[in-house]
Amino acid sequence: MTEPLLSIERVSHEFGARRALLPGRRTHLAVDDVSLSVAAGESLALVGESGSGKTTLGRVVAKLLTPTGGTVRVDGRDVGGLSGRELLAYRRTVQMIFQNTQHAFNPRRKIRDILADPYEIHGLPAPGGRDAALGELLERVGLHASMLDRYPHQFSGGQRQRIGIARALSLGPRLIVADEPVSALDVSVQAQVLNLFARLRRELGLSLLFISHDLRAVYFLCERIAVLYQGRLVEVAPRERLLEHPLHPYSRRLIAAVPGLGERDSAEVSAADAPAAAPDAGESTAAAVAGAEPVTGVGCHYASRCPLHLQLGRPERCLTERPALRAAAGGSAVACHFAGDEPPAPVRSVVSEEVG
Repeated sequence: MTEPLLSIERVSHEFGARRALLPGRRTHLAVDDVSLSVAAGESLALVGESGSGKTTLGRVVAKLLTPTGGTVRVDGRDVGGLSGRELLAYRRTVQMIFQNTQHAFNPRRKIRDILADPYEIHGLPAPGGRDAALGELLERVGLHASMLDRYPHQFSGGQRQRIGIARALSLGPRLIVADEPVSALDVSVQAQVLNLFARLRRELGLSLLFISHDLRAVYFLCERIAVLYQGRLVEVAPRERLLEHPLHPYSRRLIAAVPGLGERDSAEVSAADAPAAAPDAGESTAAAVAGAEPVTGVGCHYASRCPLHLQLGRPERCLTERPALRAAAGGSAVACHFAGDEPPAPVRSVVSEEVG
């Protein structure tokens, strides 16, 4: 088998770990023993509710955060110890696109200067001259070269996101980590940006780690979907398999929560039984460490909300033994002691493959 472009091996990230021994300090395990891979040219989605660890894992891959455990490999090489020139070279392979376009750029700098930074920092020549290269970048993402001398505030949210994509493309990366790139955009603009991602993937052969809570966007853009819950990986499956035959109870509830995708689960759990989502890296790290309850490795995190756990009479195993991710039918893998033994009833019909 061909070695994957990206390999995430038992990665964990704990906020506040270095200060855990100080009095009154608490830690928060945002990513808990996650293993995934992305093949060259593949698009993998990370989905889950707010606080599930999606952004934290994406930042670990982009090496904006250092994992407290596990290994990240790109092209088979461990990137954990990279620094200096080696880290700079890694930035040319993996780039990240951020959710908040208002804070992604220096408001006092023109777009020309923002897009020129990667060339300056990495000492790269600009084919055909710097101005021509910058204009070509904007044209590639659907903007005009005449916009180079504008400031970020003179653009709409969708246009700023296109500029963020252009900045990421300037170094010719092989993998892009896109953190909720369309969540703050109007529906019509979301469709335009998603179509742009799809076109760039075809033209440039990009691999994509797409972080999103929008299952419709995920279905359009990604071949596989990985579901995270409170930092743990609960299911990985091809997109059609996951959306039509989800195995994990949390995956089924996640799909049922989207209007038109599936019937809402009949087994309701009271608010008292449903723990609040832990803060993710997109929120303040200080707030995450101060407000998070300690997470242990014992049992299933979803047990208190799980309808299957209730239906089976609250098995003790769910509370005392952490479920391992195991292979299931249809190319799926699920982390549940009891789900996946028999094919479940379909949850929904396949959504349209076109974004209007």
